[in-house]
Parts: sequence; structure tokens; C-alpha cells
Amino acid sequence: MKSNFLKSIFRTAPSEKVVHGITIKKLPTRKYLDYMKNKPDIMVSFLDEVFEESVSLQEIIRKISFGSMQDLKRLIVRALTAAPEMVARILSDLLELEDSDYITDNLTPKELMDVLVAFEQLNDLSGFFTNALALLPKARAKEN
Repeated sequence: MKSNFLKSIFRTAPSEKVVHGITIKKLPTRKYLDYMKNKPDIMVSFLDEVFEESVSLQEIIRKISFGSMQDLKRLIVRALTAAPEMVARILSDLLELEDSDYITDNLTPKELMDVLVAFEQLNDLSGFFTNALALLPKARAKEN
């Protein structure tokens, strides 16, 4: 019984899995850190697609808080339109796909979700973002 317990502790997920023709790889933390360091504009470009560039932060907050339902609907539609392409671009970069447009040009939305689920399972991101967000206040306090 004890040996089965120890085997389960040291068992790791496979390092690769092919889903819809895409090889999903287990990635080290360094890969995520390097990506965020080298691609800081990825979120900026997403926000530029959702919000008009000429709009001020105050105007964005006003539209979200006090705008009409029509303004909110337009904003949601732009976000839902831009998000899948951004996710596909990030995934293509992280997995180093030769054809960066393979996901958007060949996969259905369901297949994209299959790839994302496999990526999350293989890389076990379940607690990463929760824990990272919890550490942000402590990091900011140290900066001040």
C-alpha cells in the first residue's frame, strides 16, 4: 500500500499530447515568464481592439459604468471577437507552432476549446493565476 502511495506522488503527467494535429507540450515556468517579458504588447493590442484607441480611460470607465445597454453590448461583442484570436496567438507562440495561423485557420471553436483544455491539463494551471493574484498586493507593498 505504501509503495502505491509513493508511486502516485512521483507520477507526472505526460510531457506531450497531440490534439487536433497540435502537439501540446508541458512548459516550464521560464517559458511563461519569457513570453510575458518578450510580448508585453499582447494585452495592449487586445485592449486596442476592444476599446477605440482615442478613448480615454475615464471615457472607458464612464461607458462601462454609466453607458447605455447598446454601448455595453458593442463592447462585449468586440471583446468576444478579439479574445479567441488573442488566445490562439498566445497558444501558437507558447507551443512554437510553425504556422502561427494554424489554429485560427483550421480549428473550429470546439476544437480550439479541446486544445485549451488539453493545454491546461498538461500544464496544470489550476492554481497558478489564483496564487499569482494573491501575491500581487505583497509585491506592490515591497515596491513602495
